[in-house]
Amino acid sequence: PERRPSPPCAPAGLATVINQINTALETVGMKIDSTESAPGGAKHWGIVDTGTEHCLMATEYAQPELELFAKIVEATIDSPSGAINQMEAVNLRSSKLGAGAAERVIERLVEQTWLAHGATRRQARRGSDADDGDAEGATAPAYGGGLGLGVRSFIDLKAYLAEAVP
Repeated sequence: PERRPSPPCAPAGLATVINQINTALETVGMKIDSTESAPGGAKHWGIVDTGTEHCLMATEYAQPELELFAKIVEATIDSPSGAINQMEAVNLRSSKLGAGAAERVIERLVEQTWLAHGATRRQARRGSDADDGDAEGATAPAYGGGLGLGVRSFIDLKAYLAEAVP
């Protein structure tokens, strides 16, 4: 049988391809990054901004909506379960954002995978690509199937979460 060469995105060549792409993306303040989700360990890839001013200004969310998201992130990090209930999340809104508007923002954040319903404790506490052998924490659902961080948050906020989550 004839042996075929590995495709360029085979596991051995994938890192090389990603590094080449990231070198080009660096010039526009972006990079390709990944995280694994639990349970099952599915790998999720995304293009992440690296903090340039242009990327920070490019958001579809108004300031009160961004403030709500930041408060939800902090509350999930501080929660022993790594998740909060929907009403608790709505109540984190500022006076500039009504309850109905806050609910719509939260649902939009879930749809865009910034947040997730029923996040696992391991995902919400340490980031989904942590591997410390904690099998129970890797698959146990959050208390009450609450609202936790989504895949997009784990990719875009990876550096922040590594510092913020003990």
